[in-house]
Order: sequence, then structure tokens, then C-alpha cells
Amino acid sequence: KAGDAPAAGALSGLLRRIEPEAPDKPAPGAAGPRPAPEAPAVLKPVRTVRTARLYDQNLLRLSGGFAETGVSGLRALAFDYSGRCGAPCLLVLVDRVRGGGRKVWAWQVPKGASVKLVPGGFVLDYGDASMRATFVAPAGLALHHADELIRVRDPRHGFHGRVNRVTGIVDGDAGDFFVVATFQRGAAPPVRVTGSGLAAEAAVGKQRVCFDGRKIIVRTVD
Repeated sequence: KAGDAPAAGALSGLLRRIEPEAPDKPAPGAAGPRPAPEAPAVLKPVRTVRTARLYDQNLLRLSGGFAETGVSGLRALAFDYSGRCGAPCLLVLVDRVRGGGRKVWAWQVPKGASVKLVPGGFVLDYGDASMRATFVAPAGLALHHADELIRVRDPRHGFHGRVNRVTGIVDGDAGDFFVVATFQRGAAPPVRVTGSGLAAEAAVGKQRVCFDGRKIIVRTVD
């Protein structure tokens, strides 16, 4: 194939194939010169349109492939394994979304866990261990637990299937989520909240948790 050879060689070979050959001299005793071959077909260039790539080969974002949509988001995540919160593990998750319409916060339920919706959050129970999630913001968020059929794009390039998950939905301009979760055996430590929204502070055991607009801060109060 021409595409398998260097570009210069492919072009040279192509020109040799389409250029008319000079008439051969008549052989002794021949009736006359060979007729010239028919004129070659005109080759028209083929233009290919290359769509902008979103990421390079190292999965780093290429800014030229993105366009402004009016929707922006930030997610901050922090873990604390010091035990000072009163549980072996403390997880803090903040989502800030601007623009768009309805926002859905979702936690996929692992296989083997039971779910219990409680005021201000939910509990995943494995029998010998549990996770207790508390919504610092938005206050009073209505949560739902269901096994849902999810369709994202088409079945070949997206995802079509059932997902067991806990969801909280907000509409309009709202889009701030501030969640504190603890992982423990036995009872979960209480979470006390002062303030509101992403400016609130949560106290869990000796730990104080807040969000400074870009990152989560966890500090210890003795």
C-alpha cells in the first residue's frame, strides 16, 4: 500500500503510474508506432476534517478541544486516618457546581451493604462495620435510595445498566455539597455543624473540618 511507504516514495510511484509513456519506436517490420495511452484520470485531493482532541496520550487536558458551556465545577476530597475524630477513618467531600440546571449527588452502594436513610444523611451497614454520611450542606437535603436504570449515551460507547445508589437532587442555582463521613465498627461519632453552606464548619470528635474555597482544612482541637 502507498500509505505504508514514505510519502516521497509514494508520490513518486504515483506519478510514474499516471504519467503517459512516450511512444515506443516501431520495431523493424512493424506497421507503425504504438498509439499513445489514454490520458490519466484527474486525481482530486481528499480533505479530512480532524476533530479537536480533548486529551493527549498521557490523558492531560488539551485546552483547545474544550469550549465554554456555562457550567463549572470543583471537587475537594480529604481523608483523616488519625482516629482523632472518634472513628478509624474520616472522609470529607466537597462539590461546588455553578451553572446548568438540576444537579444530582450520588453514592453508588457497594454489593453486600444495606442502606438506611437517616435525618441529614445515610448509613451503609456491612454488619461488622459501617459508614455514616452527614450532609453539612445543603441543609435538609432530601435523599433517595433506589436501584435505578441508568442510560448514558448509547450502549456501545456509554453505559446502560442498573445501579444501586443513594441520590440527592437540587435544582436551579444551587450546587454546593459538603459531606462528612466516618467509617467505624460500632456507633458512629456525632457530627456537629456550625454555620451554613460551604462556609460551615463540622466538628467530629477532636477534628474540625472546613472548606476555604479551594481545599478542605482539617485541624485538631485538644
